[in-house]
Amino acid sequence: MYRHNVGTTGPDPLIYEEKDEKFDVFTGKTRSKAYLFLFSGSHTTTEVRYIPANQPQADWKVLEPRKQDLEYYPTTAAILSTSVLTIRAAISGW
Repeated sequence: MYRHNVGTTGPDPLIYEEKDEKFDVFTGKTRSKAYLFLFSGSHTTTEVRYIPANQPQADWKVLEPRKQDLEYYPTTAAILSTSVLTIRAAISGW
């Protein structure tokens, strides 16, 4: 995945390269638009990186390191008027 700044020319910086061909990479954001996500997933395993949406140049942080048979999906929830990052997980074999 590359980062492109609108209105610029020249090479875009590489943000992430998935080395395992079993994994697909895609991006997303929370409903609140507070966070951007970089998902790397296979049929049974997920790894997600995130940055605050208002800091597009920030370093991507791993939410939970990749573990075989663990799929998880982050989102945000409003708790007492505060946006909180939450995770929904599915563990194969449970």
